[in-house]
Amino acid sequence: RQVPVITDHVLVSFGTRSQHQVRHGLFLVDSSVYRSTSEFLAQVEFIKSIAKRLDVSPNGTRAGVILYGSDPQLSIGLNDYGTFLEFYTLLDNLTWQGGEHQLHKALQIAGETLQKSPEAVPKFVVA
Repeated sequence: RQVPVITDHVLVSFGTRSQHQVRHGLFLVDSSVYRSTSEFLAQVEFIKSIAKRLDVSPNGTRAGVILYGSDPQLSIGLNDYGTFLEFYTLLDNLTWQGGEHQLHKALQIAGETLQKSPEAVPKFVVA
């Protein structure tokens, strides 16, 4: 079984890709004072490019977003949208938070969120 790995915004491996393969994943977006608004927007554009490749849809990959700045939170849940275009709209509506870098809290939220997914569904986190 291959483990999904993202390193420095480069997709290393998600195993074989098939149409409408069901996966559940979360993108962690740094929205702290250590990122400029342009870097924040670049992260959002990166998610869009990966989401298209992973076939984010109700019947394919379900993706969510956790913003982490001073108050990490699940900003887009796995079931917050019904179409790929709705997911894009939710991404476009994300706003930069500011505050301290709280990656450890974002990872905790990711773990808690993905534990609710069925065991048989492959899961991934991109940070």
